[in-house]
Amino acid sequence: MRSQFPNVEHVIVDEAQNFRKEDGDWLAKARDLIKKSRGYLWVFLDKNQQIHQFETGLPELRYQQPSCKLKNVIRNSVKIVEYSKQYLTYEDDGELLEVIHDFEGEKVIPFPYSDSREACVRETLQGLAEEGYGDRDIAVLLSTQNDVDSMKVDGMNFGTEENNEEQRIVLTSIRKYSGLERPVIVLVDPRAGKYHSNKGLVYSGVTRAMVKLIILER
Repeated sequence: MRSQFPNVEHVIVDEAQNFRKEDGDWLAKARDLIKKSRGYLWVFLDKNQQIHQFETGLPELRYQQPSCKLKNVIRNSVKIVEYSKQYLTYEDDGELLEVIHDFEGEKVIPFPYSDSREACVRETLQGLAEEGYGDRDIAVLLSTQNDVDSMKVDGMNFGTEENNEEQRIVLTSIRKYSGLERPVIVLVDPRAGKYHSNKGLVYSGVTRAMVKLIILER
């Protein structure tokens, strides 16, 4: 983003907790961009949402200075925020979170299922439609892209994270949906893979929901 001041550049990096150093030293490149112009580098990250165990390229927390903590929550209902706190990697962060609205939302209860995953997802989506939720309101998130690719539910108006602003039900992985949001999130069998942090993965998925969160677990 270019500053209003001549010859001063600002570089803004979001979701930095899920950058990976082996993809290139992105932090050094960002610093180089602003060095000559005496600009500023802004790095936004949520360490509780880190969903891989590779090196991010960020320095240790004690060297991430100067810094400030953003604590105001506006995306999620009160009950979703309270539910999400059990997955905080840094539990003291839960004491800092401040929901700046009074929308309670619905109680979050995991729903166990024994039928096929596809049948459970279909039944859940049909129930949401009967409640008045439209395709634009819903995202179905799975743990990995392989899970997404194997999900076969015919007759549904599915899209990907790239269709988040369209009248389609988003079907994608938690990682690809990071940074996005919808009123209703259906989280299916959230679990860690070989290279993932389980708490970070589930926390990231849970906090995509604004109004209603449904967790389907086998």
